[in-house]
Amino acid sequence: MTLAALALVLFAQDPPKDAKDPDDLLDTLKTALDSAIKKAPKDPETRAKLTDASKAIFNNGISSSVPKNPRTIWDWQTHFVELLAQADKKWSGTEVKKEREIWIASCKSAFSRMILAVKDQPVPDTEDLYTTFHTYIGKAKGSFTDETSMDLRTAAFGGAKVVFGKLLATAPPSTRDAQRVYEGQLARVDKEYPQQTEKDKKWNKEPAEVLKAAAKSAFDKAIKK
Repeated sequence: MTLAALALVLFAQDPPKDAKDPDDLLDTLKTALDSAIKKAPKDPETRAKLTDASKAIFNNGISSSVPKNPRTIWDWQTHFVELLAQADKKWSGTEVKKEREIWIASCKSAFSRMILAVKDQPVPDTEDLYTTFHTYIGKAKGSFTDETSMDLRTAAFGGAKVVFGKLLATAPPSTRDAQRVYEGQLARVDKEYPQQTEKDKKWNKEPAEVLKAAAKSAFDKAIKK
């Protein structure tokens, strides 16, 4: 069953009349978080109560939310990265750490609903799927290049891993020699994400580990023909 077909099953029943789009819920949350900061900039207790209330309202609506316009699943990943990037623009610094954490967690929750509404698309084989995954990990890494954005980068990697896992479940094995494909994938990771220096390790270790784990998963699936 393709993801699009699965989504049709999941949304076969009419959604609740008050179901909202995940993006709309995120917009409301963003406004509420900013409002809490403005209303109680120097009153941590009041501000915490306001932000917690905003979070509770979001959580109450997200579980039944339905995206208005389906996208391909990788387009949802791109959108997820764009949503995460808003944290650097609006909540950067220790004084807004809680708001930033709420935003990241909420984006993850919204993403889990978004990827249920996908446009039908060809099912890639294990090799093509990994190649696409490699590309999107690179995009995520390139989107967050500051030390202060490491949390956002990790979240973006996590989104790509979720997509990869969902697609891998139905991906047919590559017709090419699985061992050679796997060796080539590992070699590409080592070339593009070197770890010779401490600086290299700081920036490249995480994506390299993510990519190598995915390559191994794709290999395992490919040999089960």
